[in-house]
Amino acid sequence: MRPILHRFALRHVATALKGFRTRCEGTAAIEFGFIAPIMMFLFLGAVEVSQAVSADRRTSQVAGYSGDLIAQAPGNTTPDLDYILNVMNVGSFVMDPYKSQYLKITIRSIKSSNVSASATSEIWRCEFLGSAPGSVNCTCPNTSYTLPSGLLSTLDGVIVAESKYSYHPLVFDFFMKATHATPGIYDMNEKLYLKPRNRMSIPLQNGATLCS
Repeated sequence: MRPILHRFALRHVATALKGFRTRCEGTAAIEFGFIAPIMMFLFLGAVEVSQAVSADRRTSQVAGYSGDLIAQAPGNTTPDLDYILNVMNVGSFVMDPYKSQYLKITIRSIKSSNVSASATSEIWRCEFLGSAPGSVNCTCPNTSYTLPSGLLSTLDGVIVAESKYSYHPLVFDFFMKATHATPGIYDMNEKLYLKPRNRMSIPLQNGATLCS
C-alpha cells in the first residue's frame, strides 16, 4: 500500500509542477510589478521637468513685463519709489502660482556719455525682493556698467531688467541635481535690454534726491 501511495504522491506533485510551469494566470500582475516603479519614476520626472520649464518661462516674463513698464514711463514725469514698487509687484504676480518669496527683480538705468558710446554708467538701480514684499531699494550708483558692444550710441540710454528666481523642486530634485552644485535650489535668471520710449534715460526720484 505504501509504495502505491508514494507513487501517487509523486505523480500528483509532478502534475502540479507541470501545471505551474504551463499556466499563465498572474503573468500580467508580475509584469505590472516590474513596470510600475519605472512608470512612476518617469511620470514624476516629467511633472518635475514641466514645472521647472514653466517657472523658467515665468522668470523671463517677469523681466520682460517689469522692464517694459519702466521703459514706457511718460517722458514728462519722474518715476518715484511708489511707481517702481507697483511695477515690481506686477512682476511678482506674474510668478503666481510659484512662490514670489524666492523672486528678485533688478531694474537699472544705463546711460552713455556724450563723447563715447562705450563709456556707460549706471544712473540708478532698484531692487525688489519677494521675501520682503511691499518694499523696494533704490540707489544712485553713478558707476561704470558694461553693456554689449553696439547697444548704445553717444548720449543714449537703456533700461536693463533682470529677474532671478530660486526654484525649489515640488517633489524631489533627482532629475536636476546632477547639473547643479547645490541640490534643492536652482537659480533661473533672465536679463533684457529695453529702450526708453519717451526719454533718453529715465531719472529716478529717490526720496528727495534726483538721480542724474
